[in-house]
Amino acid sequence: MLDQETEIGANGKYTSPISGLASTVSDFAGDFVELVELQVKLAKGDAKVAGKRALVPILGILVGLCILLSSLPVLALGAALAIADVFNPPTWQAYLGLGVVMAMLAVGVIYLSIKKAKSALGQFEQSATQLANNVSWVKKNLRGSEY
Repeated sequence: MLDQETEIGANGKYTSPISGLASTVSDFAGDFVELVELQVKLAKGDAKVAGKRALVPILGILVGLCILLSSLPVLALGAALAIADVFNPPTWQAYLGLGVVMAMLAVGVIYLSIKKAKSALGQFEQSATQLANNVSWVKKNLRGSEY
């Protein structure tokens, strides 16, 4: 068994060094729990802001996809037949050429909407930075030294 030294306190009672350690661990645990609670609140707030910012780009993606799906067959058929009548290529070439142009337009709309949605999700950068700071604080307190 280890030999533990005791100290005599101001009131004449023996105090163990372990009681100081227990108090420090208890204080640290309380700070850690509070830190976790604050981190969760920060993440919730960032999620709300990111959700609001991402709403319009997501709607843009959905509207673009709906328009593409609903209008593609009708527009492609009509425009391809018009190209075939005016420029006299084979009908299949008119269909293919117009299909490529319409697909490129749809990809452009979707690309711009995805780019805008990614920028809206950048809101979580604040949470990530704060989390890194909090982890650093925890490590510092666990090791008892500065970085």
